[in-house]
Amino acid sequence: MVEQPTRVGPYLVPPGVIVFPNLYAIMNVSSNWQQPEQFQPERWAQEHAEKDPITGAARWVPFSLGPKACAGQNLAMLQSKAHLAMLLAGYEWSLAPRMGGEAGVATRTYLGVTIKVQGGLCLTAAACTAAAAAAAAAAALQGRGWCGSAHLSRGDNQGARWLVAYGYTPGLRKCDQA
Repeated sequence: MVEQPTRVGPYLVPPGVIVFPNLYAIMNVSSNWQQPEQFQPERWAQEHAEKDPITGAARWVPFSLGPKACAGQNLAMLQSKAHLAMLLAGYEWSLAPRMGGEAGVATRTYLGVTIKVQGGLCLTAAACTAAAAAAAAAAALQGRGWCGSAHLSRGDNQGARWLVAYGYTPGLRKCDQA
């Protein structure tokens, strides 16, 4: 919250105004990433991926920064990865027909503090056989995976595209490929 009148560029921000940085813009600006609009999970394999190697400025800040950053971010990341691994190993995901495919989702996506899909994102999940789920889990533990950026950039495995964006790619496979 602004405590005293503050000038930011041509704007005067009065006291009492809550200022929230546009984290989506920070994480998707072309000065931080080449082709930020493209899904490229391999960019996280680069050295200095989370911070600019020259300026040290943060480029990935889903939990904010500094002393007021999310206190539960480590637990949240750990739980997210564990739950996502279980969901991906046990089910084959696809967009529900009423979503209109990826194009339908894209037309209803909007930006608030977080990215949202108007009316929600509807998925269907088909349970994998126990053997397929066990094979996928074993592959994940061994660091092998079905999905790589080349598959996703061509649009394969459409239902898992945004799930993979959360950071879990090892072991992702379609149920019939166990």
